Amino acid sequence: MKKQLLTLVLISMPCAVAGVVISGATTGVTPTGFGAGGVTSSVTNVVLGNGATGDGTACFSPFCPGGDTPGPGPDFEVLNPVTFRFTDVSIECSVLTCRNLAMRAAFSFVATRSGIFDIGIGVEGFATGNASGIITGSIGNGSSTLLGNQSFSLLRVVRVPTPTGNSTTAPLPGATSPTLQKPNIQDSFQIGQLAIQEGQTVSGQLRISVTSMATGTLTFPDSISMTLAEVPEPAALGLMALGLAALTLARWSRKA
Repeated sequence: MKKQLLTLVLISMPCAVAGVVISGATTGVTPTGFGAGGVTSSVTNVVLGNGATGDGTACFSPFCPGGDTPGPGPDFEVLNPVTFRFTDVSIECSVLTCRNLAMRAAFSFVATRSGIFDIGIGVEGFATGNASGIITGSIGNGSSTLLGNQSFSLLRVVRVPTPTGNSTTAPLPGATSPTLQKPNIQDSFQIGQLAIQEGQTVSGQLRISVTSMATGTLTFPDSISMTLAEVPEPAALGLMALGLAALTLARWSRKA
């Protein structure tokens, strides 16, 4: 009887989902435009301003550079949680100072399932020159929109020896040195929860706004990413708790 109860509970527990199907996906990188069909698109050497150019790829995982090759669509099985990435991003400034630069990656898709999703942003990058600006993420379902941003300020530094033999960190604008350190940014933040209904068109974007940067390169080699992680329903959480309780009871029964 105990074994039958345990088996019933385990069958009722939700199984892990390998992927999520989205339909009619579009991706794009400005300033060349949005709306390219499919789950990945790229730009190379686009002019962002006087003395500045940029590269970047907009994609849904696992169809990013080095990943899987997408089929013809219109339906695509993407990773769960759904992850949109602005990756292989490189902004290069070839003059003394570049100001007010912007690159953004956009996406849209038609949802094939309903649910409530936690929306998170992850950032990982570095600069070879001083740079400051804002990373912005936004997403909406046609009736509700979420928006969040995070500022960054990256400053080149060099280790300077002190009389005691220790070293201190000091800014060294415009200098070159074998001890020059690359400033980096690693951050993540949540922008809220979004309710999505089956059949709704979901759209969003990731934007890099550079207020100012010195001669050099601002790079996001891993990516700026947006994840849509489905919040488990209370009933599913209850079944999981019941299953764990049944497993514990089974262990006690074996010991007894």
